[in-house]
Amino acid sequence: MSLDRLYLARFMTASKRQHALDLCERGREGKVLSLESFWDHNSVSKILEEYPEVKILLDSGAYTLENQKVKNYQQYLDSYIDYILKQEDRWLGYVCLDDVHDPSISWKNQKYMEERGTAPIPVYHHGEDFKWFEKYANEYPYMGVGGVARGGAGEGNRILFDKIFKYIRDRNLSIKLHAFGITSFRYMMGYPWFSVDSTTWLKYANFGRVMIPRYDATKKRFNYLCTNFVISVSDISLHKSDTDHSHYSLVYDQVTVARIDEYFEMIGIDPEKLKTEQAERLRANVYYYERLQKEEAFHRPPKSRDDGALFE
Repeated sequence: MSLDRLYLARFMTASKRQHALDLCERGREGKVLSLESFWDHNSVSKILEEYPEVKILLDSGAYTLENQKVKNYQQYLDSYIDYILKQEDRWLGYVCLDDVHDPSISWKNQKYMEERGTAPIPVYHHGEDFKWFEKYANEYPYMGVGGVARGGAGEGNRILFDKIFKYIRDRNLSIKLHAFGITSFRYMMGYPWFSVDSTTWLKYANFGRVMIPRYDATKKRFNYLCTNFVISVSDISLHKSDTDHSHYSLVYDQVTVARIDEYFEMIGIDPEKLKTEQAERLRANVYYYERLQKEEAFHRPPKSRDDGALFE
């Protein structure tokens, strides 16, 4: 199986808030897929009303719920189910209200949501007993793997992903997997996910940064099929230090700066607007992911090795 869908988390709601209507139109046309959260259902409802062609992947808001004081958990769950059923033709899928600490609660919620007439995507979390993954993998055609973004792209993720896909391959299971919060090139492209999502595009823009593909001097083209690099373009960057200037022209040599300017010109981005306008930084990051998905190799299954590791 190869990567079929790349969701930009909060794409429609964030674009609308930044008045980037051109980005919203890309969502309307299906050029960009959006994952939205039920926690922000008021904004999601406005998107669904204004853009009737748009279908989204709906997340339960479980991670936000973990950090908020909700007086009635059951009421939140029932409201989520009611919301799904009310507009069930608008979803590319919807996720179980999973519990990030107790897999038995996730399982209970999965079954309860099914009893209420929905078919949510179940979620297995990094760190849970592997028996829970086995339970889901042998019962459901589509499931998510969560809790992997918190640890970054560390050795723990590699071990887990190797184990997951080896289990599926050894048993010849026909199952689609979604990786929550993973657009790290190494892990996104190194395993046969069906779909992935991430807020990376949005977080970088918030921090005054944009993603740039590397340039292949031999082929004389920008190469999206390798790890990108990230540049600071605005004074709002929250990661500045005494030696980290906010604008790339103060950091890189003239050849690199010229190449970056060439890229921005190619995609129609104004470098001056990047300094002050978040919407322009969003556009730059969205374009990167759009162009990545147009690469033919993006949708090819990764090569496997005998030891179960699926990336080189």
